[in-house]
Amino acid sequence: MKKTILFTLVASALMTTVAQAEALKTLNSDKVAQAQFKKISNHKNLPAWTKTDGTTSATKTVKIAGKNYLVFGSCKPHDCSSEQIATIYAPQSKAMTSVYSRFNEKNSTQQLKWMSNQPDISIEEKTILLSALTGALDNYPQKFNF
Repeated sequence: MKKTILFTLVASALMTTVAQAEALKTLNSDKVAQAQFKKISNHKNLPAWTKTDGTTSATKTVKIAGKNYLVFGSCKPHDCSSEQIATIYAPQSKAMTSVYSRFNEKNSTQQLKWMSNQPDISIEEKTILLSALTGALDNYPQKFNF
C-alpha cells in the first residue's frame, strides 16, 4: 500500500513537471518551431520584436482532429494592445500558421497579416489564433479542442 501511494505521488510530480516544462516553452526557445517561423515570416515586413523580444505568454496545447498543437503568443513590449502575434504549431508535421495583429487606435481598425507553411489554413486554426489574440484561449482553454 505504501509503495502504491509513493509511486502515485512520484508519478504525479513527474507529470506536473513535464507539463510545466511544456508550458514554459516559447517560440524563441523551440529551435525547430523558430526555424519554421522564420520561413513563413520571411519577406512579411514584420516588426523586429516579433522575431526577438516580444512579451510572451504561456504556451498552450490544443487538439485538432486528435493531433496536438502548440499555441505561442507574443506582443509588442510595453504596448500589447497595439501589436500582437499568435502562432499555432504541430511539432509532428511541422505545420505552422501565424497571425500578426496591429490595432490602429485613431480609426479603431485592426489589420491582420496571415502566414502559413500550409496551402490552406483550417477554420479551427484560425479560430484558435484569433482566440489567442483576444484572450479567449487563456480564459477558456478547454473549449478549444476540436
